[in-house]
Amino acid sequence: MRYVQRTDYFNHSQLNLEKEKYLEELKEYFSKEQYVRPPKYKGWVLKEIKYDLFNEFEHKCAFCETIVEESISVVEHFRPIGGARRKNGQVDNAYYAWLTLDWENLYLSCIECSKYKGNNFSVANPGQIMMPLKQLREIEKADLIDPCYFDPSQHIELNDRGLLEGITRIGQETIKVLKLNRLNLVERRLSKITELFNYADLYVDQNDPRAKAEIKSRIEDLVSAKGEFSGLLAKFAMTTQNNELRDSIKFFLKLQVVPASVIKRTSKSLAELQAFNSVYFDYIPINQFHSISSIEIKGFKGIKNFRTDVRMLEGKGACYSFLGTNGLGKTTILQAITLALLGAERLNNLGVKAKSRLGLNAKDIIHRNYKEARIKVSFSNNELTNELLITRSENNQNQRVTIFGETDFSPCVLSYGSYRLAAKSQLKDNLSNAMGFRIQSLFNETARLNGIQGILKRHKNRNSLLAIADILESILGSEGVKFEINQKQKLLIKRLTNNNEFEYINFDVLSAGYKTVVTIVCDILDVLLSVDQGVSSLESTQAYVLIDELDAHLHPSWRLKILQAFRDAFPLVHFYVSTHDPLILRGLNEGELLILKHDEDDELVAITDYPSLKGASVDQLLTSDMFGLQTTQDIETEDILQDYYKELERVASESSDSNSIEIIENISPPKELELKSNTGLTKRERMLTRLIDLEIAEHRKDLYYSEWSKESIETLFEKAKSLGMIDDI
Repeated sequence: MRYVQRTDYFNHSQLNLEKEKYLEELKEYFSKEQYVRPPKYKGWVLKEIKYDLFNEFEHKCAFCETIVEESISVVEHFRPIGGARRKNGQVDNAYYAWLTLDWENLYLSCIECSKYKGNNFSVANPGQIMMPLKQLREIEKADLIDPCYFDPSQHIELNDRGLLEGITRIGQETIKVLKLNRLNLVERRLSKITELFNYADLYVDQNDPRAKAEIKSRIEDLVSAKGEFSGLLAKFAMTTQNNELRDSIKFFLKLQVVPASVIKRTSKSLAELQAFNSVYFDYIPINQFHSISSIEIKGFKGIKNFRTDVRMLEGKGACYSFLGTNGLGKTTILQAITLALLGAERLNNLGVKAKSRLGLNAKDIIHRNYKEARIKVSFSNNELTNELLITRSENNQNQRVTIFGETDFSPCVLSYGSYRLAAKSQLKDNLSNAMGFRIQSLFNETARLNGIQGILKRHKNRNSLLAIADILESILGSEGVKFEINQKQKLLIKRLTNNNEFEYINFDVLSAGYKTVVTIVCDILDVLLSVDQGVSSLESTQAYVLIDELDAHLHPSWRLKILQAFRDAFPLVHFYVSTHDPLILRGLNEGELLILKHDEDDELVAITDYPSLKGASVDQLLTSDMFGLQTTQDIETEDILQDYYKELERVASESSDSNSIEIIENISPPKELELKSNTGLTKRERMLTRLIDLEIAEHRKDLYYSEWSKESIETLFEKAKSLGMIDDI
């Protein structure tokens, strides 16, 4: 971490214009003395500003100083813009929405630091709502080092093992919250230290002036503003006990000059913090949420062996989707993840009846070819692991299952099956009302959810009801359904009629799709309102939510936007869903799709290398290798194409010495395809179509072949160019 001198950015007209409009919207909201769910900024300017932040922070994360690329970096708000989590678990939901578009609150961050930082922001003296950033910095006494306001080197030091050490309490808290001693960071910092020592030794031993100048240049690059970890590396070089290193570079080492005013206010801040009782720091909670980095399953139910990595993505939350044909194991994977997230201790505390309802004592919980099942879910670049070992007794008359395991992370877990039936009244059993997890319906299709009945019975204060109505309307409002709370603290539902007027209706008359969404959202809210600090923390509550067949019962218009609606309603929640629907996929970001297939050895694998699909049409998705259809016209055309590709594949495999032009000249597409204009209108088009058909046929069994990849497009282009079908570009 290093001090970064910010540039003046008042000349960015679009940022300032958007900021003024958004602040007016917030002022109107706060004037009504509402603070629970301030309106969010939904413009585009933050995406555009990332390029400017790259220049501002020298292409480095503001916190860990790793060099980042655009695809693996985020625009981070130093002061969170909603749900700031304070000491003792208190959450200030309105803080600091008004700094959303404040240039000096925008930082460049790597994805990992952003995830670990989350909404944690403890302060000694909270400022007032709408207070300018300059005043907040002076009075709040934040427990995180602001690298654009204080000199980090007065709080943190780098030692010769690559570890960061907090020399003040605020330095220690910053290292702890951001996990700045992550294994990958320590290894890279140690590599830079070794490199610095080696260059210093070479510099001392070198007599050639030109070689000496080159070594000097490389040392200066290491500790310059653009160098990775340069902020603390430079200080380490000048304060190390290694006299040779220090003496060899002190004459030309160009340390970054920290303004005297920054040093002065850092020293003043340190003195003021000493006046606070140290107990203040001891009770700062770190609400770190860990992202899944890998999943391993062996011998669990129908899955023999499965492993996949999960990409850490931009943003605090995420929505991952498993896609695959029926029977591949999507539901089983969600069940395995659920059990691993719960951990052995929580599972063993459920009791015999609860385990039975979850199917944990069933004969098929362990694959028939295995004596035990293993499930391993790793988090945060595999630094933490939840692992389960499931065994059963050898006695065939007593299929008793035993669960062992180690649990490094115990998050809130909610898992839902494909039926998601709403209860008619509040459920009483412990499993359905468990706080910290709700998983029954994923394992038992007859299980019912508390849904709207449970949440209205348990949460009766007006603020909670208003938040529930607000979230339900944010998800369903565009579908002509509104929710409101009357004077008797009752939740009322209104539906838009054909006369363009709203009428009050009962929950029971809603369609199956409406009921499904209302039920699952209410069940999620029921848990989140109970396990955390109530309504004020909804936007900062972190959990895992797993949903099987998310598209079930939903109208196409909902399928298209349901994932984005969930992201907006629960910004810090990590969703894992399964689906068969292409419209659901269009709500995914790059890296969030995991396509399940069997490889040549009949092992289940996940293909994850897909771009964002938001611009793709439904037909494009259905006829891609994701779904495997050859056409969406009719079943006859599908069968004709399948037979045609099989024949092309056979001829290509038997004609290894033949070139592409001979093969496509010898095999003509079926007449039925020509009649449907699937083969081109001119000879040139027909020849090019045959070449494409041959490319498809040759890769029919290639599990990792993707028409979306750059390599596939380049290969096809080169073939067409070599055959004279297209000109060079």
